[in-house]
Amino acid sequence: HLEQELRGAWDRGELRLVYQPVFRLHDHVLVGAEALLRWRHREQGVIAPSVFIDVAEQSGLIEVIGPQVMRAACGD
Repeated sequence: HLEQELRGAWDRGELRLVYQPVFRLHDHVLVGAEALLRWRHREQGVIAPSVFIDVAEQSGLIEVIGPQVMRAACGD
């Protein structure tokens, strides 16, 4: 069931990127950001990345979601 829901999650706007800053520890300089994918399901609420990424990898959906995430992150 989760796999089926994940198939349309990007198009429904349920998947989104959040960015976590990356700092160099010795001088506290911002050197980049890590893009993190989050899923807020319309009925189930927030679904943990450890759950939906595993489903995406096992089902092959990661081959579709990965490029979408890369395009969105590069666009941001």
